[in-house]
Amino acid sequence: MKKIIAAAVLAVLIAAGVFYLSGKRGNGNENVEFSGTVEVTDVVLSFKTSGRLVEVGYKEGDTVPAGAVAARLDDADQKLAVKTAEANVAVSEAALQELLAGSRRQEIQNAEAAVDMANAALMRSKDDMEQARADRARFEYLYQNSGLSKYDFEQIDTKYNKSVSTVKEAEGAVKSAKEKLSLALEGTRSETIKKAYAALELAKSQLMTAKQNLEYTALTSPITGRVLTRAAEPGEFVQTGSAIMNVADLNDSWVRGYIGEKVLGRVHLGDVVEIRSDSYPDKVFKGRVSFIADEAEFTPKSVQTPEERVNFMYRIKVVLDNEGQMLKTGMPVDGTIVLSR
Repeated sequence: MKKIIAAAVLAVLIAAGVFYLSGKRGNGNENVEFSGTVEVTDVVLSFKTSGRLVEVGYKEGDTVPAGAVAARLDDADQKLAVKTAEANVAVSEAALQELLAGSRRQEIQNAEAAVDMANAALMRSKDDMEQARADRARFEYLYQNSGLSKYDFEQIDTKYNKSVSTVKEAEGAVKSAKEKLSLALEGTRSETIKKAYAALELAKSQLMTAKQNLEYTALTSPITGRVLTRAAEPGEFVQTGSAIMNVADLNDSWVRGYIGEKVLGRVHLGDVVEIRSDSYPDKVFKGRVSFIADEAEFTPKSVQTPEERVNFMYRIKVVLDNEGQMLKTGMPVDGTIVLSR
């Protein structure tokens, strides 16, 4: 009888086990377990120029506010360059204003004087022409009545023709002088003024560059965070791009983990994740899946059979509600992706 009872109990247990395994394999909603490490957003602070480090305002463990000056370089040369550039801008502005104001008045006065001189010369040439015309008319009568030789009349006629040409030249000179005066009144010397404007713009550009180089001697933090490492000390000569300190935003923390190919299709963006750490065995941190890689990150060199595909691992990112910044950078944790049922 005991053997029969034992056999019956064993049969029930086997049946129950088969039922349990069958349900686990058939249910696609089991939670997904994974392990990972805590990471945070961190930035390496470095200068955009080289120079002698004169100040480092924060040490490891300090909190740096966003926009705060974390370190400074010796800026004596940069300040001198700014002053020189400001002086060049002032000189260029003065030169341009002189062209637009004082020099133009003088140019107008000169042009007006040239017009007056040309008009006076024209009047004299016209008087000379009228006198030469009267002489020609008088001596022409004598020549026609044999009272004057042909040679003498030709000399008088040539003088008259020259006076006519002189009047035409004088009229041309008046016209040219008036055109120059008109250009002066309209604000001429466009090429000279353009060059002056260009010189001013160049001086302003050089001033902007000098100010920017001065700004580069102050190193500011783009985020509010904690100094993880401090890599340089005052007195050192640092090169462009060399690390001064590493600042981490501990409020922006997440877990980097990996899941296998078999469960990849069951995990979705936004899934709730429970995070546990050996450092806080009774504490459960909440998070959500924010990233799932499109490609496996470590796999066999060649995949020959379906069984080998189980080795595909895909990176996931879980954003954390890291209250009190309890979870630290690099801390190993275990995660449970809670799948909806």
